[in-house]
Amino acid sequence: MGDLTICADILNNYLNTSDSKAGVPFQDLRYLFGEIMYGGHITDFWDRRTCETYLAVTFHEGLVGAAELAPKFVSPDPVGMTYSSYNAFIDRAMPAEVRPSKGSELHNAMREANHKRRRGKTIFIDLGNSLRSPPLAAYCNSIL
Repeated sequence: MGDLTICADILNNYLNTSDSKAGVPFQDLRYLFGEIMYGGHITDFWDRRTCETYLAVTFHEGLVGAAELAPKFVSPDPVGMTYSSYNAFIDRAMPAEVRPSKGSELHNAMREANHKRRRGKTIFIDLGNSLRSPPLAAYCNSIL
């Protein structure tokens, strides 16, 4: 398992077991992600500072409210949102000037990530079909 997968599992466990009235423990999660999960791998002072700053600026209470995540791009209310509705929101609401331009490093990285995501989806669906497990194929199709 990679660090990002483990961080996602930690976040999922926190959200599923925490008291909803207490809210999301962002400070605890920033510490776990930035100091333990990734921080243990960072040896350079400036890299550590970059990681801490990135987490402080992007991973906070505003994510579940109306935080400005980028210029003219405000986080949606997560109530009732699904993975696909978040994707649709991003496609609809992200200003053109924030989107990566074609040929940029970010654009190329996003294309590669999308290719890997599609390839992974195909592999899971093929696996589900080869195991004669339509529920597995349907599940993989719904989450990917």
